[in-house]
Amino acid sequence: MNSHDSSPGIVHRTSLPSSFMHKRRQSCLRVVCGTVLTTVLLIGMMGPSCISVPPIEDPDDSEVLDSHATTPPDSEDATEFGDATNSPAPGQDTPAPPVADKGGGSNEGPGAGTMPAPAPILAPGDAPIGPTWFVAGNDPAASDEGVDAGTEAKPFKTLQKAAEVVQPGDTVCVKAGVYTSTNGLSYSGTLQIATSGTADKPITFTRYGNDEVIIDATSTQTYGIAVGDVRNNKPVAYINIRGFKVTGAVRDGIYILRGSYINIQDCECYANNRAWQSGQNAYYAGITASGGDNITVEGCRVYSNGFGIWFVETDYNSTNPTGSKYCTIRNNFIYCNAFSGNYGNSSGFGMRFGEFSLIEGNVIYDNPDAAINGLGNVCNRFLRNALFNSWQQPGNREGIKFCVRGGGGNIVAFNISAFNANTGYDSTSGVGDVVFNNTFYHNDSWGILLEGRHTLLMNNISFANNPGASPGQRDIMVNRDGMHPGSDYNLIGDATLPAISQQKLPQPHTINADPMLVNPLQLQRGDPLAVTHPEQLFVDADGDGKVTIEEAMADIAARYALNADSPARAAGTSLYDIQARITASLPDFINQANQRISDLSGDKGLQSQQSCSMWRRAISYMQSADHGWMDQLSGLSDFAGNPVPMDAALNMGASQQ
Repeated sequence: MNSHDSSPGIVHRTSLPSSFMHKRRQSCLRVVCGTVLTTVLLIGMMGPSCISVPPIEDPDDSEVLDSHATTPPDSEDATEFGDATNSPAPGQDTPAPPVADKGGGSNEGPGAGTMPAPAPILAPGDAPIGPTWFVAGNDPAASDEGVDAGTEAKPFKTLQKAAEVVQPGDTVCVKAGVYTSTNGLSYSGTLQIATSGTADKPITFTRYGNDEVIIDATSTQTYGIAVGDVRNNKPVAYINIRGFKVTGAVRDGIYILRGSYINIQDCECYANNRAWQSGQNAYYAGITASGGDNITVEGCRVYSNGFGIWFVETDYNSTNPTGSKYCTIRNNFIYCNAFSGNYGNSSGFGMRFGEFSLIEGNVIYDNPDAAINGLGNVCNRFLRNALFNSWQQPGNREGIKFCVRGGGGNIVAFNISAFNANTGYDSTSGVGDVVFNNTFYHNDSWGILLEGRHTLLMNNISFANNPGASPGQRDIMVNRDGMHPGSDYNLIGDATLPAISQQKLPQPHTINADPMLVNPLQLQRGDPLAVTHPEQLFVDADGDGKVTIEEAMADIAARYALNADSPARAAGTSLYDIQARITASLPDFINQANQRISDLSGDKGLQSQQSCSMWRRAISYMQSADHGWMDQLSGLSDFAGNPVPMDAALNMGASQQ
């Protein structure tokens, strides 16, 4: 049956690219039994090369976002994000020291906003840089002993043996099987990677060809894969991990300890957070990064965990916290992460105190808390994400909310946030966020809730939201001074447009109308623990039984496209004009952030001090010479992936079709 009904009905689903495999030549420096036949087989069979690349109102910034709390929260504010006083940072008994900033920018001062070069990659078809080791637990010849162990003829039996021998430039190819460990060590992983690669010689762990490799923590190991020596609190760098299924961890499926240049690709992380089953109020993630920089998570499926993907700070109780920087979370399916003792904290993607990161092209649905969630985030880009059906009680159920407890200067563009049980977008405490060309449709509460300071809002569609509310309180709600005076060119469906802004700001080009979307996608709400895979929701365009992220995005884009006679066509303003308005608004953003700091100047609480720290950081970046993360908009694509011209009058909403 085709994927669509004729009404805003039920969706169908998809899998990531089954693999990113390609042919590679083999380096045989340590491979003793390298015969011509072996070489020929490896050319066709080896794995892929590296690819890197709260309550509605929060006037006191009192919300807490602790992904790993193990005791119930004590207050209404804490219910949203857990009780931060009850748990250390994930994977740590005590706060860890910060890792040196390898991201090419400092936290303060001119030039801090300079974007670094992307993490080094191997292009498809490249040969492994160094020796190749083999692991095959099901091979009768497999052994961890002997001078020839680790060759294809006599592969290692365990993953950990391979991890103990690798050196920079090495590749570990893992053949089909279920890999477990029962070493009984706390803060350990079924696979623990404690050796670093280098910039020109990364270490790669990959499945062999299209083999199914399952890393099963058997409900006894703290992590499925620990990237870093977590027992001795030592991070690693330049690690590539590809093609594994990771399940059964007591805490996180994949845990990255303050790593640098770590690439996680084409992995499937599911049914982790087993701590919940032992009665803990836990919500550990499929993939967690504690601090670090230049971490990439791409092309993964993350589902049935306590949390989806989670980037948190290293210094949990610091008044000047350090989160992850220069990271990329792109083209992932993140869904049904309700395997949790705390729905109020079980989100799809979350980030705490993150900076200069890219969250792009993810399909996130059926999570109890927000699809995108977080606090204290500064100068990140949230682009082209599809955010559906955050609905499960007692979760907070927003589409996007990421500036609880300070932050700002983030770009939110070309996203679709629809059919969530709370708001489509909540600015919370952000100052100077820029929100344009998004579609907020049929959310149970407001499409747009502006609680922060001076959000610049342009070219958005907010329609058919909050159907039970009174006129003037449906598609947008502005608290305090949440909307910047330069906001305009939005389609707001509610018929009483003057009521949208407490400041009564002029918006001569904002219109009230039905945007006439083609066939908006609606997901059913049923059993919170049921797993609805992408293949059940989205069109499998090539009919191979696996929906790729590209197929899902194309399906969603077609459904949320504008009909030919939509009033939102060519009704927006150009990227060039938005860029100019951002530049002109920087002094206002800075003034508002300073005012927020002044408002809390007498409050010595940890949360207030963290908020002020993140507003000061945003001010520093806005005053620096390089504002490229905010006002350089050339090269953007719309939701459907089409390039967006700088000077053309744009359609409103996410899709420019």
